[in-house]
Amino acid sequence: MLDGFTIDGQEKLVNKTYPTSLSSVRSFKDANQGLIADGRLIYIGSSDTSRDITGVVIRNMFLNGAGGECIRMRNRATGNEVADSVIQWCGMYGKGDDDVCQ
Repeated sequence: MLDGFTIDGQEKLVNKTYPTSLSSVRSFKDANQGLIADGRLIYIGSSDTSRDITGVVIRNMFLNGAGGECIRMRNRATGNEVADSVIQWCGMYGKGDDDVCQ
């Protein structure tokens, strides 16, 4: 069980003010690409040998600023729970054409 703490994936943005309007999000992400690290905050089943992971509980968490997914479950991870948590600013690392955020 993961319960009651913060994971912030972007230590280089610690003193930045995140935008509060949707219209400002893309320009914020684009302007800070040089500081943003790629990665996932919680990755269940990341190893190809990890299969059928069940019963993981993520509760009362504050997850902020993943370069990729904030939470990723793969390799037939089932029966897991995410509850009573704040999950924001996921997918910040630009991938694709010209490394811009999509």
